[in-house]
Amino acid sequence: MHARLPSAFDGEIEAILHALAVVASVPCRAAHVGADCEAALTVAQGLAATAEWDLTARATVSIRALVAMQSKGLFLHKVLAHAGCALNGLADGLAKAVGRNLSLETAGTFQTLWTAITEGVVDHLWLVPPHPHTAYSLPPLNEAGTWERGYCDVVASDALQRPFCMPEPELVAKPVQLVTSAPGAPELLARGLRKHAVDIAGIQETRQRQTGIATLSDYWILHAPCTDQGIGGAQIWVRHNPRWDRQAFTIVHQEPQILVVLGSFDGVRMLLVSAHAPPATTAADVLQDWWGHLATTLHRTPANCVPLFFLDANATFSRQPLVPSTLLCTPLCNNAMCLQQFAANRALGLSPQFLTNGAPLHSWTSPQGHRKLIDYIGMPADWEHTCTVQDTPRLGDMYEDIDHQPVLLRLEATVDATPVQHHT
Repeated sequence: MHARLPSAFDGEIEAILHALAVVASVPCRAAHVGADCEAALTVAQGLAATAEWDLTARATVSIRALVAMQSKGLFLHKVLAHAGCALNGLADGLAKAVGRNLSLETAGTFQTLWTAITEGVVDHLWLVPPHPHTAYSLPPLNEAGTWERGYCDVVASDALQRPFCMPEPELVAKPVQLVTSAPGAPELLARGLRKHAVDIAGIQETRQRQTGIATLSDYWILHAPCTDQGIGGAQIWVRHNPRWDRQAFTIVHQEPQILVVLGSFDGVRMLLVSAHAPPATTAADVLQDWWGHLATTLHRTPANCVPLFFLDANATFSRQPLVPSTLLCTPLCNNAMCLQQFAANRALGLSPQFLTNGAPLHSWTSPQGHRKLIDYIGMPADWEHTCTVQDTPRLGDMYEDIDHQPVLLRLEATVDATPVQHHT
């Protein structure tokens, strides 16, 4: 406690400690404590850091917390030294008298108090008073100053809305802006896609009202606008390549959650789709209606197109390392069952659940920190064995890794685009 030589500051802190202890021990509604050391008052109010070894200062802060939990008003005053304050003069006189008479100091060592401070008991005295905050969030203390085991096992009926004794958070409502809606975000995304040599990308929840086809850097961007409230929006990015027929791009269907595009690559007709399914917690009939609507929308497209689907399906499957195909895995939610049926009806394969090294793939992190794969790329079923999923790319965009992580698929296929000769 006093390993170093005590200073005047130590004396002031110890005096405030005893004063607060008196306040805590007597019944009162309010108390006034004065001291002529500004630094000691600052420490006593908890406004300055205290060293771990300075047990006196820590105990002073702890007893002040005890007084607060007793619902007593505490007023600390800075008293000017030698300014004629009678109480300050009396305190100085008593201190000097103790210094001259060692017998008085010996008789008033307060050994019990110092022992409690050394053992850390004083640090927890604020838990004792039956304050509304502790009564609501902590078990009651018994006469021994401990908690009964039974009380500790009781589960609160309602979760606490905020941490113990903390003020209400100041929340400012702001629209959620995801990948491409903020200024400069499309340029960053284009740079990231180019860095990883991405030829085609499907993006959902763009929160942009733009429609039609635009060009940015070395990508064509096809848009489906969001709602008037800024919800949804979908895009398909296609990297410039002379083998694509720029004039052949056609937006067949666009709505906030679905974008359907036709294109031509080296004479091969391509069907590109970017879609976002409702959350997995949505009612089963609503999910079935959405997937049915997607299937109906695709009836407007030619049957002889090569399909590439970019789906935020909100669908999870049971991971089975020995089962290479996602469609052979067990669906864990209604969206997964709908996706499974949708892929079967359109003869689609889906991107796998695992990387080539056997590590599980993740594309979404829940607010609770759970990582899942809910996003998929669809292709012709016969091509599924030719694709490999790559390590999650770092696109460097403005909202990288906040919520979703992209799925990067390498697909190698040879297509014969020779026109079929019909004989009559």
